[in-house]
Amino acid sequence: MNKDLIDNPALWRLGLIIGPGAIDVLAHRVVGEAPAIRGRLPYDASATSVAAAVEEAIYANPMLLLPFRTTGIALRAPQSIVVPAGSETDALNTLLGEDDDNILMTDTLDSRHDIIYTVNRGIHNFLSRTFEPRPHHVLGILGRYYSRPARRSNAARMYIEIADNLLEVLVLDNVGPKAAATFSCDTTDERAYYALSVFTSAGLDPHTDQIYIAGTSETRRDLCRQLSAFVAGVMPAILPAGLYRGDSTALASPLPLLLMPLCE
Repeated sequence: MNKDLIDNPALWRLGLIIGPGAIDVLAHRVVGEAPAIRGRLPYDASATSVAAAVEEAIYANPMLLLPFRTTGIALRAPQSIVVPAGSETDALNTLLGEDDDNILMTDTLDSRHDIIYTVNRGIHNFLSRTFEPRPHHVLGILGRYYSRPARRSNAARMYIEIADNLLEVLVLDNVGPKAAATFSCDTTDERAYYALSVFTSAGLDPHTDQIYIAGTSETRRDLCRQLSAFVAGVMPAILPAGLYRGDSTALASPLPLLLMPLCE
């Protein structure tokens, strides 16, 4: 990524999503106007570890190390659990697998709930010494944004993000989160299976409750088509009006990357 495109990093914001196979990047100017910079940095398959791959991808792109006005980082971490806010993590060590290779982290899901998840210890240590902000979980970002009073409705809502071979799923009603989970799946059939399984187990009504889907246009369309056979209200995720001044480059980024500045 070309750091010369950024004239004064103190006027820009950097957002990163650290995924299992790549880093998604979005940099945009928060003071004045300039085209957003979006990128995707796949990991080197020959790296000695995932942590080494993340480190190599960051250091290979000096733009990411500029002194930005603000930086936000989110993690895709499939092993997670929703708990009441402020819960102690000790009892969850065995359940989620904190050990020499992994560490437990906590993010806010809404005003009354946290999401506790495991992160590779090497990735955690690298991010801690390289970037100042504490990372978020992608579901924490979705939870904080969509649980705001202004976003509530009488219907329960399921929010789905398709991210490569992961499916991020969040279910909310007027009380709070009913489900939040990450599934590994490669096909539309698998995505539909997991989405409908969560929809049913959360007690949602296929006639009145709604599903919002984010992802690439193709994956979103295919999943919408399958789920529409079972649920009446299935539609693409709706972005806030005027987000990133309508910059098409920025708006092609993953949903949590777009919403992250609105939740910090």
